[in-house]
Amino acid sequence: MSASHGDRATSPGTPPKPLSAPGDRFGSSVLRKAFPDHWSFLLGELAVYSFAVILLTGAYLALFFVPSLEQVTYDGSYGPLQGVRMSEAYASTLHIGFDVRGSLMRGIHHWAAVIFTLAITAHLVRGFFTGAFRRTRSLTWLIGIALLMLVMLNGLFGHFLPDDLRSGTGLRILEGALASIPFIGSYLATLLSGGEYVPRLYLIHVLLIPAEASTPTTLDRARRLLEERNTQVQTGLYAPCPTLAHVHEGWLRARVAARTAAPGETRDWTTLGALRLLHTAGDEALTQTTQTQGTTALRNHPALAETARTYLDLAANVQQTAQALNIHRQTLYHRLRRIEAITTLSLTNGQDRLTLHLALT
Repeated sequence: MSASHGDRATSPGTPPKPLSAPGDRFGSSVLRKAFPDHWSFLLGELAVYSFAVILLTGAYLALFFVPSLEQVTYDGSYGPLQGVRMSEAYASTLHIGFDVRGSLMRGIHHWAAVIFTLAITAHLVRGFFTGAFRRTRSLTWLIGIALLMLVMLNGLFGHFLPDDLRSGTGLRILEGALASIPFIGSYLATLLSGGEYVPRLYLIHVLLIPAEASTPTTLDRARRLLEERNTQVQTGLYAPCPTLAHVHEGWLRARVAARTAAPGETRDWTTLGALRLLHTAGDEALTQTTQTQGTTALRNHPALAETARTYLDLAANVQQTAQALNIHRQTLYHRLRRIEAITTLSLTNGQDRLTLHLALT
């Protein structure tokens, strides 16, 4: 009898093998080799699931948390602290706990982070004692060690965000430990807690693990992109807005920064110094501060006032201003010269442009 290469030849006296069990029929033995079912291998899955919980609860908390050290007067639901001056970060933390009932989310976020850290640690310990870091798995082992360090650092930064007594005490302890390091200790301590540290730590806390925290900030990337394009447009920048409620205010501040810039220059709101006080002043105080005899006279010429307002809104772009006003460019140049003559302000000077803008708003 002849048989093809793939046939199995059996002797006439050999009884046929019984049918395999349903599990073997679906190849469960192969799956067990690729995905071991020992309980210790669930540590990696536990870390993945807890990380997903961290992302979900963190996204919810980010909707209400305000990473700012600006002083505000608390007027929330927690009676004992009403009327007390505190940072905006702490006020938003109280708002999460007492107004939006987010204490449960904070607790889940905290314990998911604890489980995440313990799961990664136990996973690495199991890999060490079973020799899983040897041979071709050494790179995976090193990545796991680096991830554990990032997780611990990120959790520490998250602990500092509420700006309450507990987080402040922990921050001072870490600051003292860093300051004790010879030569570079003072620089590290300043980097940690110098200036507006809550927005800085919040940005690291949000980006360190999920996005691996690229070195250049959003403002740096935007500034570099504008410089590479070498445009003659005035550009204003403001820090990334933590919540949707801050987007409009951030846009207004970036627009003020743009009006103080020279053509082709990029100005940051944080570099305006005392000029920022004019933007935050009340309408009456702002009018008294910015109105001069020249700007008052300009208001008596509606066409010129509208031209100046449009010119500043379009960041001193002559072509776009002429198109928006539906006039010829030569007519626009004539109006701009008249505006400078009436107000005695130079439209090429950033501070004069800011004064004119505030007087017209």
